[in-house]
Amino acid sequence: PRLSAMCHAYCVNHLLVGGHLERARLLAAEIEPIVRAGDVDFDQAAGVFYGVSWGLYALDDPRRALDFTELDLDTALLHIAGSELGKMIALASLSDVDDLLACLALAEQGFERVGEDGLPDLLLPAAVLAWRSGDVERARRWLTAIRHAPKPTQNFIVTSIYRQLRNEIGLAPETPGEPLEQTWAEARAWMIDQRSRTARTGPDQVGQPVDD
Repeated sequence: PRLSAMCHAYCVNHLLVGGHLERARLLAAEIEPIVRAGDVDFDQAAGVFYGVSWGLYALDDPRRALDFTELDLDTALLHIAGSELGKMIALASLSDVDDLLACLALAEQGFERVGEDGLPDLLLPAAVLAWRSGDVERARRWLTAIRHAPKPTQNFIVTSIYRQLRNEIGLAPETPGEPLEQTWAEARAWMIDQRSRTARTGPDQVGQPVDD
């Protein structure tokens, strides 16, 4: 059973990365009760399972995805930075701007400690928040910046969520004309602005025009 669960956990990963979302979810549903019950080698199948499962639900069921990111962060077996990004993406999908920005501050500190800037990955939560806010044009533009970034996203699960959102809303027709860092500065400032708007108008109005 342990070997089977381990193999199935890796199959979930490969199905997700390959874009077979529904098949990945069906297989994950089969082994999730076993993994959660602790009936497998926790350091193996459970770590892999929690490390990829947030990618199955980040856009469609973000509260469930958030649960998986917390479990993955607790196991600390796979890419912790990826799990932090997964948490940010889930929070963005929930339009929880306060917690999203709190996670962003921690993520930026972590990237700084290892001498990285976190790009283009950090643009993905911003794009998800823009999409959830109804600002599809802005979300497309930031997805397009990820597509044309000089380096890829940091892991397959983040890439799979990028592809899920790209399939949902498409890309902008124009190639970005500004450096990636400039696009990120704009996205970061926009997210901070959404927090101030939420405080003034309520969470249902994130991304909507506000009369000053």
